[in-house]
Amino acid sequence: MLTRNEIVKINCILLILLRFRFKVRILNNADLRTSKIFSIKPQSQLELPIFEFHYSDDKDSLITESHIVSFNLSSYDDIKFIIRLCSKINAIVKSFFDRRSVTLLELTCIFGKFDGKIFLVGEFSPESIKIIDTSKNEIVPDPFKIKTPAQMKKYADCLIKLTSGE
Repeated sequence: MLTRNEIVKINCILLILLRFRFKVRILNNADLRTSKIFSIKPQSQLELPIFEFHYSDDKDSLITESHIVSFNLSSYDDIKFIIRLCSKINAIVKSFFDRRSVTLLELTCIFGKFDGKIFLVGEFSPESIKIIDTSKNEIVPDPFKIKTPAQMKKYADCLIKLTSGE
């Protein structure tokens, strides 16, 4: 059995040395850019999730599978596998939130490769998940941008709802 410190060290190695130089952003609902392009209401439910590849943290860093393969960031077979993994991860995380009357708007996944195998190396945190409380129809505040006591209360209420399994 690995100790907590050993797990943290392994995770740090994976994050720093072995991660791909791109992220996958999974959209279950239309974001502002998508809603403008396709003339639909922001946060509209999509029939199928959209898988976007981004080269950096900036949302304007959208790249294609061709970019990834052309610049040797990953192979085409790895991209296909990553998309399959994203689909499964999305289904599981979306189901978790659905059971708590919370809608998963978007999810960002970071992958790495070690010994020929692809691993999810990024954690799920408020930075990588965007959700909306379906019962109140309001987006849960980003905890890194909370400025008022009312926003803090909304965020705390959502955390209690998620952790209590209600």
